[in-house]
Amino acid sequence: MDHIFGRIEVSLNEPQEVHKLVAEGRQLIKKRQKLIKLADRSKDGWLVVQEYELHELACEKKFRKAKLSAEKKR
Repeated sequence: MDHIFGRIEVSLNEPQEVHKLVAEGRQLIKKRQKLIKLADRSKDGWLVVQEYELHELACEKKFRKAKLSAEKKR
């Protein structure tokens, strides 16, 4: 996230670039919030998130699969 703020500072004279970087920052925050919610919903927490990211899961069905995989590892 810090790299985006640095890039914004450098691009202050280029409004379109700033808008692009702000949108990129929002996407990063949104993704992080999603991962936090996933971790909070499971008793295995961040292990589930690691499995989720490892397999680049995108839907709830696959989340359940990641949750089972994390439980087995525990």
